[in-house]
Amino acid sequence: MKLIRIANMVRYMNEQERQMYESLQATHAMWSQKLVELLSKDQYDDKSIEWRNKYEAAKAKSKEANNELKAFREPFAEKARINREDSYKRQKDQELEEERILERAKSDPSFQREIERAIEEWPRTDDPRLAGYILQNGEMLAFSYHGDSRDMDHRYITQDIEELSGGTIGMLQFQYATGAIRMHLTKLSGRGYIVFDCLTPPTRSQQRVMMNISEGKEIALNIDGKTLEFDDSYGMIEEMGWY
Repeated sequence: MKLIRIANMVRYMNEQERQMYESLQATHAMWSQKLVELLSKDQYDDKSIEWRNKYEAAKAKSKEANNELKAFREPFAEKARINREDSYKRQKDQELEEERILERAKSDPSFQREIERAIEEWPRTDDPRLAGYILQNGEMLAFSYHGDSRDMDHRYITQDIEELSGGTIGMLQFQYATGAIRMHLTKLSGRGYIVFDCLTPPTRSQQRVMMNISEGKEIALNIDGKTLEFDDSYGMIEEMGWY
């Protein structure tokens, strides 16, 4: 039995059951070791009746201990198996629900309008150091508490818009619904380093903002499921054909 499965199985035992399991393991290991010793070149003597009797006795004891061990752990192994299946089902159900949520964000115009209206009052900024998202019209959403850097998590958008799910899935839902580009500007070896995460093709307005704020900076552009890295905005402009 694989070690990971054994570890999962032992989780379902109480302290007394674990002690019994360890005792059975030790007994099985002892008789298995006895067989190894009898088969070693120092003891092996198949012409000796005494040796054959010892060997058959040890083999029987090893088999008996193994059967007891298997019988003891079977109900716990079954619990672990059922738990794995339930966990897998819950994971698949969650994945299907997340797919449904994101599909609605991508394709439901009424939902998209709700989210667009919900961010009308969100503060804007012209400073990329403070920005969390670039909207399709080129406006940047301010994501700063103190006004000197982006110190708000991108997922915070889900806390102020009740139509969105929470956490990361809600953040992606927001991006699909609005076409917003997630961005983060940091310092790297004295130069600016900027990351753009695009889930939908950037509009012309977004392209212009991305080109302007990334000038003289190193860039990571996540788009179409790929990450492209550039030493400066000119490389990005040429690669993407944004002229």
